[in-house]
Amino acid sequence: MRLMTYVGMLICSTTVMLSVAAQATMLKLDLIPSSGIFQNPALTPDPGPPAVIVTDPIAEGGTATMSSLVWGEPSDESGLNPDLLQSSLVLTSYHDISLNADGAPEKISQLVHNNNVLNPAAATLLSAQILGALGLSSTDGPVTDVFVNHNTLGLLPLTDLTLALLASPDVADDLVPVGEEGTTLISLFNLAFNETLNNPGFCIFGNPRGSFCDDFFLLTTEGGFPVFIELLIDGLPHELLIYSSFDETGASAEPGPNYFTAENASTTLYTFARLSPLAVPEPSAVLLIGFLLVLLASYRLSRYIRKR
Repeated sequence: MRLMTYVGMLICSTTVMLSVAAQATMLKLDLIPSSGIFQNPALTPDPGPPAVIVTDPIAEGGTATMSSLVWGEPSDESGLNPDLLQSSLVLTSYHDISLNADGAPEKISQLVHNNNVLNPAAATLLSAQILGALGLSSTDGPVTDVFVNHNTLGLLPLTDLTLALLASPDVADDLVPVGEEGTTLISLFNLAFNETLNNPGFCIFGNPRGSFCDDFFLLTTEGGFPVFIELLIDGLPHELLIYSSFDETGASAEPGPNYFTAENASTTLYTFARLSPLAVPEPSAVLLIGFLLVLLASYRLSRYIRKR
């Protein structure tokens, strides 16, 4: 009987170690088709070229969706835009993101603002939207009990938020597959844009980049940003954080919501996801405990065999 007890300890402790080691890829984020795009651009009422949206769903070798929003009548009166380039926003959204539960950031998308001098008498961009949707799945078991930390309402079931957004006229009813509302995160960013007149004496929105007058765009969501999501992966609690950064490594978070770009320059804003365990022992501690249990079980088993 004691032999079976020692063998059981050895098996259980080894299982603990293997289960921790097996948790390599904990969560997958998959871009939902027909999302990761610009939509609903609005211009100032002055005459001028319309805003144009061009979307490539198989960009970067089929690994990303690229959506470009282009607007404005170029001007070279200041000598800063000799190539007569329009201004643009270019969004690249990656199709598949794998997250380890170690808090390491993984890039979801990047947004580039190309700011060129435009004719202020012609139509310029006022607003637009960015529609994104990510499906949550895991290689380690089912993803359940997903809650989003709303900035004013607190923790809300993801199913409720997804259904509310699907009821919006700005979101297609069939964007999310039936039955997957509880594991699909829809983001609808409202983008407000400010095109300055390039006069240093009238930079009413500030001039942090130090050009003639920086232009800036404002990104907001109804639920606030960054996004904190609590979820269970195979019964274990985790937190998923989605945030923006000017740093390509995701080392620092950018609070927003205003993002400035100097005239005749570009700004790149990255969006990252980080997955971390909640209220569970650190993997290193679990491995140490498992290792000690293995040693203890092996020692007792060897003593038992010698006595026999």
